[in-house]
Amino acid sequence: MDQFDISYDFTQEGEKLTGTTTGPEGNVIPINNGVIKGDDISFTINVMGGNAPVTGKVNGNTMSLSITFDGNPAPFELKKVDK
Repeated sequence: MDQFDISYDFTQEGEKLTGTTTGPEGNVIPINNGVIKGDDISFTINVMGGNAPVTGKVNGNTMSLSITFDGNPAPFELKKVDK
């Protein structure tokens, strides 16, 4: 399994979630259609010209997420880091 560093910068206003992600090559990608309700989170990012849905759960300082490419889910985890 390949591992690489990515970062997300989220902004939450009520249930609306916006922000960006920075890929391993340093490219910044906007987060679209972001929603956070309770501990459920969902958004899309543009990957290789297509919208890839991301869904998951927030648990304290950790997010357990899954992104879907071509119908195949790929789980990953994010941990909060103070700026």
